[in-house]
Amino acid sequence: DALAQRVSQCLVDADSAGIPRLEPHMYLTPLPTKNIRFELQGVSKSNNLAGPVFTSSFRNRNLFGGAELFTLSVEAGYETPSGGGQTGGNSYEISTRGELELPKFFAPFRIDYTSSLFVPKTRMVFGLSQLNRLKYYQLFSVDASFGYNWK
Repeated sequence: DALAQRVSQCLVDADSAGIPRLEPHMYLTPLPTKNIRFELQGVSKSNNLAGPVFTSSFRNRNLFGGAELFTLSVEAGYETPSGGGQTGGNSYEISTRGELELPKFFAPFRIDYTSSLFVPKTRMVFGLSQLNRLKYYQLFSVDASFGYNWK
């Protein structure tokens, strides 16, 4: 009944053929420009290591005033043997990652596109990670990428 009442509120005068017209009303709520997220996870792996992982991220949807999307995330985790008689297999991992998505082509050369149905996007990512398996090895890695999304 509530739906029928709302639909009847949207009906307005009939057109020349006597068919009622529907006048929809749309109410839009913008997303927040900036947000922060925190997560705490429990991880259990097949190598009998288990422990907590903390993740935090910051997102800015309008970094330079042109609808750019910037995300910075940090993750830290610690693992310890959870059974099977293992000792000394503790490990930790710390990583950070920055992503920037621009709503246009960002290139050293000119790219022409004719469609206005989809906004092309340039995506840049940079990340650092350190994994330390105590008593075994350490791994420090850097990753970076640059690419485009468009139709």
